[in-house]
Amino acid sequence: MFEGLTDPAFLKRTLGADELRKGLEQACQLEEGFEGQLNACRHWAHDEQFRTGLELLQGALTGAQAGTSFTAIADAVIERLFEVCKVETEAAHGVLPDGAWVVLGLGKLGAREMTATSDLDLIFVYDFVEGALQSDGPRPLAPGPYFARASQKLITALTALTSEGGLYEVDMRLRPSGNKGPVAVSLQTFTSYQTDEAWTWERMALTRARVVAGPAGLRQKVEAAMQTALAHPRPRETILSDVAGMRARLQREHAKSGPWDLKQHPGGMVDIEFIAQGLSLCAAQSAPQHFRVDGNTRKALQLLRDRGELSDDDANALSQGAELLDNLTHIVRLTVDGPFQPKEAPPGLKSLLCRVAGTQSWEETETVLGATMQDIRARFERLIGPVS
Repeated sequence: MFEGLTDPAFLKRTLGADELRKGLEQACQLEEGFEGQLNACRHWAHDEQFRTGLELLQGALTGAQAGTSFTAIADAVIERLFEVCKVETEAAHGVLPDGAWVVLGLGKLGAREMTATSDLDLIFVYDFVEGALQSDGPRPLAPGPYFARASQKLITALTALTSEGGLYEVDMRLRPSGNKGPVAVSLQTFTSYQTDEAWTWERMALTRARVVAGPAGLRQKVEAAMQTALAHPRPRETILSDVAGMRARLQREHAKSGPWDLKQHPGGMVDIEFIAQGLSLCAAQSAPQHFRVDGNTRKALQLLRDRGELSDDDANALSQGAELLDNLTHIVRLTVDGPFQPKEAPPGLKSLLCRVAGTQSWEETETVLGATMQDIRARFERLIGPVS
């Protein structure tokens, strides 16, 4: 990583998604075998994450821009390892007739809001031609086990420790039936579950989900399935009550958190995300194509404003609150291992947090943060409902 700092252009070239993919492809061409590909992905990703972190610390990137960059790095790695695992699976088990699978990204990955420490919320969805019984390889498998094996191989590729270290943690709790469900689900199962059985919080997650890797044909089918699920009618009162109840449950689980738990504290980022997701879920029943977008929380707030679901004042205040919380969160995640304790923080870190908050002193930073959180919570209870 330090070798990169000897290049004068290292911090002067912020790479776009296409350039990142090309850079990873070139790095992987220098390695052979499954283990070699995993090492190449880790080495490349660590370099690019290091670059993004340094740009963030230098003030060259905002929190939103850093989120886009961290996510683009993850996208490139997932796409590359998806192809590697596809080849490995076909070599061992052959090919299923017209069989395909895709990787669905949710949470921070889906919303392009990843931080330096974000994990990957994933769902694997597969499809195959009707009547196909098994693959045609030396060790044939039925469709369900075939795609489960391929998906598990990708999870291992993303999470395993190699000589180049680790990459990401993978969270599969958002898949149909949660941790008790299969690793990969068929398109039919995914569609019926999301439409008929999914809880409100699971449909909320779909408002910022997107397909990260896989063939175009199945991508379109999965996108259509998500639109169908979001268009499924539910009373607005039920949706908002469920959102408020979910927020109350999370608040009880993090009852001891202070204001520097920028995500879970009352008025924190979860409040803003739940406002955006809850109102999007209400509005999506009449226009799912507008609210099944791979946009982040602030884009969703602006879309809600444009469609009359939020006033200009609410949309602007929540967007400004999200910007403050996002900027602070990125610095804390990048610099602190564990909960942030202001009393233990060195002066340099406090100065950095003041800079990204746009304040002149630590006391002003805490005052602004507290007032912002109080305002966000008040808007949550007015727009969604009370948090008991």
